[in-house]
Amino acid sequence: MRTVFLHGEVEQYERARSALAERFAEWSDGRPACGLVEFLLDDKLSADGLLARWTEDDLRRFLVRSAPRRLLLAEGWAAVPEFLAAWISFLDDTGLLTSDRPVRALLAAVERASPAYLAAMADPAEWGADKFWSVVLHEHGVDADDEDAVETFFETLESGEVDVDESLAETVEERDTAEAAGEPAFWLPPRHVEEVPLDVPARLRELHTRLASEQRRFDLDEVAGLLEVDRFEAGLLVEWARQAGLVRVVGERLTPTHISAAVLAEPELLWTRLWQTFVLLDEYFGGEPGLLPEGGELFGELVQAALCGLYSSTGAVALEHLVGAISDDVLDPVEESRDRSEALRRTLVRMFDQWAALGVVRTGVTTDAEQIAAIESAVPAGVTAERTVVQLTKPGLFAARGSLQAFGFVAPTVEDMAQYPVEVLVLALPESPPEVAEVLVSDWLGRLGARGGAQELAALLRRADDPAVRLAALWLLEQTGEEGVAVARDLADDPVAGPAVRMWLQARPSSDEVVARPGDELLLELDGMAVAVAGDAGRFLAEFQQRPTADQIALIDRIPETAHVGVPALLSVIAEEHPDESVAGAARRGLEKVG
Repeated sequence: MRTVFLHGEVEQYERARSALAERFAEWSDGRPACGLVEFLLDDKLSADGLLARWTEDDLRRFLVRSAPRRLLLAEGWAAVPEFLAAWISFLDDTGLLTSDRPVRALLAAVERASPAYLAAMADPAEWGADKFWSVVLHEHGVDADDEDAVETFFETLESGEVDVDESLAETVEERDTAEAAGEPAFWLPPRHVEEVPLDVPARLRELHTRLASEQRRFDLDEVAGLLEVDRFEAGLLVEWARQAGLVRVVGERLTPTHISAAVLAEPELLWTRLWQTFVLLDEYFGGEPGLLPEGGELFGELVQAALCGLYSSTGAVALEHLVGAISDDVLDPVEESRDRSEALRRTLVRMFDQWAALGVVRTGVTTDAEQIAAIESAVPAGVTAERTVVQLTKPGLFAARGSLQAFGFVAPTVEDMAQYPVEVLVLALPESPPEVAEVLVSDWLGRLGARGGAQELAALLRRADDPAVRLAALWLLEQTGEEGVAVARDLADDPVAGPAVRMWLQARPSSDEVVARPGDELLLELDGMAVAVAGDAGRFLAEFQQRPTADQIALIDRIPETAHVGVPALLSVIAEEHPDESVAGAARRGLEKVG
């Protein structure tokens, strides 16, 4: 079964969770886990998506933070550390554990964290908001499932008739908002990231120098005149300087702060403060005519989406592609219009101007014919395509990684990948830029050798019945040479990996034997189709429709005869979204056959 989920793949994860819960129940001889397996795995999916890789920090985080926040146990608190220790032993006994620490060290970590866990379970300040209010309702005799009773309770709470520690409630709710836990972890492609010298934007130095030298206070229009910028740009600079502690607003005038000279003398400190406070400039991006009217509300999402797009590419990214991607991710598709798209473009241009001043990005105009053609194909007919491209600088890459991690993304460096199991590498490779993928594979082979790498892949292919894992693992197996061929021959009769492995062996140039069996080719084709549907269902359908209609239906009629894991999702997409009713009807009939 698959145990790594880099992008919160819901259906695959839920299958793995059910399978792991069943195997744990069998291993523990039916000992009740009271839903703890599901709770534990949901929490691990939110943390990093690596269900079988546990570190000492992971175990402490679960016991000291996650369990007290959300587990509502009236008694038997000791069962949680006992369960966690049993879980580690289960993973080890079944060969699923992928931690680089010995089991005894992990079990010792559980024991060390147990006293802090018990203390947190007994401390309402460590609870989450849902748990806190569930306990409050229960203690006041209110049925939490009775909406009218709950509403009446909170009305009496607001009127002061009910006594609840308001300070404690506020602390709990504020922390819940800040932590925003629960969403599946999302991994970004591995990148080379290095710390480089940082400096302060020249405009901010100039602003401070002019304010300090004139020995008087300035209003915003005077600042714009001094710096020869428009009022919007001046407002951004002033707000940025204020957030970083360089200037203070006194009435309607500006003056340098008492610590401004000292802060300017520490450029790396100031640079970091400027970057970290950038998201606090939201009001300026929401109130300027021509920009997104709700820019202030969306600003954090715009920053996050732009950083994701830039960080995931090792080259320059077309502004038009960023506009398109961010429109899909952030803007309401019902309200999407050309005017809103133009407003988004102007907002991003303003934002990138500020980032360029900080040295986070560099912008330019592409002259590459292939990139120009891609840009022009991305804009609606009648719209002049901007040829502007944007790229993170080295300081920008470092800063972006820190911000994306703060947003909750997992952003490993190339060097980090050595600590993860091969299943992580297999799933990360398809999304990694070619030059990064080459280094990842080279490092992996250098660490394990061809034989060790091939054996790890063989174990993964036996365990994980997942098309994305299987196809990427077979590609990586190719890099191990004859060692890969040797383990593949041993896998040829495997009930999970066998069909794809036999096709892999047959396709090798040096192969002088035909090992494929009837049905193997179809199963390998279904692997590719399942991966394509999961990646981009619309694109898959567009390509599938290029086949003659009769061929589409003939293939669909054969699919239910297989036991391929991707059949339900594949047929569902065709049944629901294929424009040809005869093909969609064939898919619906296929779904009925597979139940």
